Amino acid sequence: MFVMDIKSEFRVSNFGLNHNEPQRFVTSQWGHPRLYLSWRIFWALFHTSWLVISMVSSTKVTSSPVGGAVWFIYLTNWTYLLLTTSTVLDAVTVVFVRINRQEIIHGFTSHLPWHLKASWLLNSVVTEGSLHISAIYWIFIFKDQSLTLLRFILHGMNSIYVLSNLLITAMPVRVYHVIFPVIYGVIYTVFSVVYHILGGTNDKGERYIYKILDWSNLKRTLPLVFLSTFVALPCLYLVVFFIHKLRVYMHSKCPTNSEDTRFLDSSTEKSDSECARV
Repeated sequence: MFVMDIKSEFRVSNFGLNHNEPQRFVTSQWGHPRLYLSWRIFWALFHTSWLVISMVSSTKVTSSPVGGAVWFIYLTNWTYLLLTTSTVLDAVTVVFVRINRQEIIHGFTSHLPWHLKASWLLNSVVTEGSLHISAIYWIFIFKDQSLTLLRFILHGMNSIYVLSNLLITAMPVRVYHVIFPVIYGVIYTVFSVVYHILGGTNDKGERYIYKILDWSNLKRTLPLVFLSTFVALPCLYLVVFFIHKLRVYMHSKCPTNSEDTRFLDSSTEKSDSECARV
């Protein structure tokens, strides 16, 4: 069964953002729609608050000629901005669907609206992107910095959130969607090259954005960027994919019913006590 599921992932149609079960994008794998709604709203507010704090803080510590605008040169901040946008979109979408699109909640339509496609695309980028950012930061960058709460939020809590969200949401993960975070990585690489050519500096006035992304040292930077974008990113995405598969497998062993709607993939009926023993 699992092997057949993996094989089905490699159909050409899975390159796109079409799905015939839109309810998966606005519900939890485990039911409990009210708790899921609270989850979405909480994280939207949490990440929005820390995004604002991060932007405000950058205006106070920078020595860059462009002032607070230097915030926008960092991949960490790009990704956290997308992460916040994703959580806000998810929260708004869940509220909207519960109020105005009950046919999606109850599985009476197979059409995936554009806003759910946008949510899927953003989640594909920020889930893998956040894990990638955290890995790079703690391995290469943290040794030269002191730990602050803001740095932990941007480089630690981001990954804690996306992993938790990956285990809670019913949103599917497609193998072919690895192309989205790779394209995102390429876009940032091109930006960093152009920024270097134009003589841009980081918040300390140094001639690079990150020390490991110093384009004046091509022999070191080019291999690192290639490995990061075309090896590390796909490998991390496979980890995300298999966590998704593990979540679906665990749910198949203990299907649950939510308070508002019978959830997806419930092929058998079990009591709460039976689920607890699985």
